[in-house]
Amino acid sequence: MIPRLWTENENQRFREMCARGVTFREIAKAFDRDQRGCQKHARILGIAPRRNKMAWDPSDDVDLIEMRNRKVPFTEIAEYLGRDEGACKRRMRRLAIMRNGEQNAPKLAG
Repeated sequence: MIPRLWTENENQRFREMCARGVTFREIAKAFDRDQRGCQKHARILGIAPRRNKMAWDPSDDVDLIEMRNRKVPFTEIAEYLGRDEGACKRRMRRLAIMRNGEQNAPKLAG
């Protein structure tokens, strides 16, 4: 499948949304594209991505745990939660440590 090219109008709108701090998840929805593709496009345009330092709320933790219990891959969880895959893995590990203690924390695979 050949990726759809970005028009100049879309590029301008994309830049404006990034400048306003709109998440890649929301941007992807607005352009009917995938989140990872939008992140890559931001790098191509030279837009420095802001690290998403959103606090994890209890409902995010519940979603993360339930999805992992159903063996949903971290890539899909990340897209659903609007976070990057690494953030989801780190949070899952932190939750395991809080629950079990450092020695019993599992190693997380994708």
